[in-house]
Amino acid sequence: MKVISKEVLSEQRRYTRLNTVLPLEFRVLSQDQQSLSDWLAGFSNNISRSGICVFSNLIPPELWESLKDKETIFQLRIHIPFLWKTISTQGKLVWHRKGKIKEANFSLGLEFLDLSKKERRNLIFFAYWRNLIPKVSLSIIIVLTFSFLYLYYQNQKILNYNRKIAKELVETSLELNLKKEVLEQNQAVVKMFQEKLKRVGQELDKTKEELAFWEREYEHLKKERKDLLKEVLSSQQALEKERKIQEKIAQLQKKLSLLTQKNKNLEDKLKEVEALTISSQRGLRRIQGKKRLLEKFTVKDMYKWIRNHQNLKTGLVVSFEGDFTLSGWAFTYDEALCVNVFLLFSDFERAKSILDFYKYKAKTYQAGFLNAYYADDGSPCEYIVQTGPNIWLGLSILRYTKATSDRSYLNLAERIAKFVLSLQDSEGGIIGGPKVSWYSTEHNLDAYAFFKGLYKLTKKSEYLLAQEKVKSWLKKYSYTKKDVPINRGKGDSTIATDTYAWSIASLGPAELISLEMDPDEILRFAIENCRVKNYLEREDKKILVEGFDFARIRHLPRGGIISCEWTAQMVLAFQIMANYYQKNSQLSKANYYQELAKYYLSELEKMIISSPSPTGQGKGCLPYASSSSVDTGHGWRTPQGKRVCSLASTSYYIFAYYGYNPLAPDLGSEKFSSSE
Repeated sequence: MKVISKEVLSEQRRYTRLNTVLPLEFRVLSQDQQSLSDWLAGFSNNISRSGICVFSNLIPPELWESLKDKETIFQLRIHIPFLWKTISTQGKLVWHRKGKIKEANFSLGLEFLDLSKKERRNLIFFAYWRNLIPKVSLSIIIVLTFSFLYLYYQNQKILNYNRKIAKELVETSLELNLKKEVLEQNQAVVKMFQEKLKRVGQELDKTKEELAFWEREYEHLKKERKDLLKEVLSSQQALEKERKIQEKIAQLQKKLSLLTQKNKNLEDKLKEVEALTISSQRGLRRIQGKKRLLEKFTVKDMYKWIRNHQNLKTGLVVSFEGDFTLSGWAFTYDEALCVNVFLLFSDFERAKSILDFYKYKAKTYQAGFLNAYYADDGSPCEYIVQTGPNIWLGLSILRYTKATSDRSYLNLAERIAKFVLSLQDSEGGIIGGPKVSWYSTEHNLDAYAFFKGLYKLTKKSEYLLAQEKVKSWLKKYSYTKKDVPINRGKGDSTIATDTYAWSIASLGPAELISLEMDPDEILRFAIENCRVKNYLEREDKKILVEGFDFARIRHLPRGGIISCEWTAQMVLAFQIMANYYQKNSQLSKANYYQELAKYYLSELEKMIISSPSPTGQGKGCLPYASSSSVDTGHGWRTPQGKRVCSLASTSYYIFAYYGYNPLAPDLGSEKFSSSE
């Protein structure tokens, strides 16, 4: 065996050990560069700037024997993976060994003879790179893992915070209701004690007067006792009379003492109850302040929830979150509401992106926009065209134009108006859609507001005429002054709660009165016939919530359910009425409607849930209704699922909170919040 020198061992130690094998081929050359062997396969996992260690199992015994006593030249073809390169070079044998490596029978230490600087750099770069890959990969994995854990932790913090806000608002609304009940009870007790104290005081004064009278009588008898002997009365009779007066005085003094004590007791109790009332009022103000703060946070979170669900490609916002059957659907009516929400928050670009979809991308059918599109690519969900959603889209364009002074979408609004006018009959009524025969009061209320607003912006007489014709139709077919103040449609007396709320929002109290309709009666009827109470499960407890059903509940075997959207519409109707009576100096009526608005807005807040999706990040939103998958009474069912967030319900809560009327026919921006 050849003795390995210290220099050779030193060269071996300078090799860079790779964590993988480098495939190569080699053959033995003579001094005159003639081939002494075929190409043989080998590999290397040790490399340096000056040489390489080659391992192989394929060296023939006779070739191996010829390597022992001479410095042999090898021709190499080294294949570098990933770089897709092959380096051709020559190497001189420095040392060789047999049977020492488990992976190979032969090992050769070669010194490079003609390797260029570039090839040497590529080879060394690969060697270092291959050695660094595991370390870098491990570092990247560690960094990514910690980043993921950190992001997950931060996301959980955000989720928990948002859920806490939503939960706290529900609990605060419940606590506020309880505080109000306690305060009302205390005030009732105060009033009771005040009335008792008043009666005792009156009786006390009367007793004092009577006692003073009999004391004067007694003194008078004492002075005239001697004169009585000379008169008809005997002295015995005088004494008897004096004794009776003394008894009367004693009785009155006892009664006076009892009344005085009773009066003192009542005053003490009254002071206690008044102190409790003052404490309750302070607690109520504290809770109200906390609730207002939570409402502001919640409304902003609701806006963020809506914004987070807007598809940046199409501009559409998904209508429901949590119902797999409606996953990704964007209803045109909901998109119109969403435009108004973005306008409320001065987010004009997001509002514009929705309108851009309908202006440039949305597919139409029978000359109208479809009821729903998929939010991710804008393709149709269903080929159904109805008048109402188209009108609402037109209304949102008018609102956008008024808010931004950008008139570039007015031609789209007029295109919608042309479609709606094509569906107006000779009496002025708008049918429900192309190729249908039914009429909806709701659609005609929408149309009235749309044509009035469009006339205000364009001054075109055709829209003013259309508006007046719609109003005449409403008077003839919707407001019949029978047992049901408002019909759902032509020849249809079914109760639809939204037509009651929208009559106030679209026409307004003054216009309704001009049509010989009583707005107070309209709302009274809705309250008496459509108001319901439900027990809702909130985590580990049930809470009682009051709101408005989709229809007249006594006609529905399913029992009452609360529509969040239509309850918010009623809140807005109460606000409009309160504002109307405030302007007309009828303060008692204004206060009555304002209190109704506050109450039902607070009831809605009990129904707020946390978004169930990662996109929603646990932010507060409102479900479509208090029960899932039930008949609304109007031809559709509520969404499926226990935690389904609704874009329409959430949007209308925001409108109710800010007192924003998207149906205002004069396009006014006046706000009258019920949260103040």
